[in-house]
Amino acid sequence: MKKLILPFMVLILSANVFISCSGDEAAMSKSQTSGKALATPKVNLSNTINSFVSSFYNTQYIYGKQIESISDEGKILVTEVSPLADVRARGYVVTNKDNGDFLYFIDVDRVNNTFSTYEAVTNISDSDVIDVNDPIYVGNQYDMIELIQARNDFGLQKGGGFFFFGVNIDLGNFWTNEKSDGPIVKNLNADGTVDCVQVKTVVKRRFWIKWSTTSHEVTVPCP
Repeated sequence: MKKLILPFMVLILSANVFISCSGDEAAMSKSQTSGKALATPKVNLSNTINSFVSSFYNTQYIYGKQIESISDEGKILVTEVSPLADVRARGYVVTNKDNGDFLYFIDVDRVNNTFSTYEAVTNISDSDVIDVNDPIYVGNQYDMIELIQARNDFGLQKGGGFFFFGVNIDLGNFWTNEKSDGPIVKNLNADGTVDCVQVKTVVKRRFWIKWSTTSHEVTVPCP
């Protein structure tokens, strides 16, 4: 009987190790799937960004592809975000490539045809209706990773432009509100006085794409 003690103890120890490892794996699996952020290990974004994305979607999500590029503001890193309920990425986080600062966020809601934007520096959020007839949307449904890749294939200079699904992409306008003024027009009133008006236009560009154009007329001093 004494000769059976050692093998028996080895079996007990082996069973304990197996149970312990299985418990650790279960705990690890639970820790990786609990909470809202299911970020892949290769993606390392700040807690501020993770909190923002969690708050925006209010559901579990994963980070996907990342791509580096350059805009008129310098080197940037774009990371795609996929809520688990969606079949493809719809969110895109833009950070400063050198220091990791949170710059911008966009969400392409292809179900409700809504395009949402957020500018971290100014804390300004906005949204627009997606034009489903826009050539870029028809071509790739606003897959921004593809757009950035096409931009990189064109070259990493800051200026110039290239065509993407037939649309001219101006590389000097990654995230801007382009303002322009029309000519000053004089209006003669019935009482003989003269008023001068001018049309002011703002073109909103995000990821170089022109999302909206708004114009309004204002009264200005006559020249």
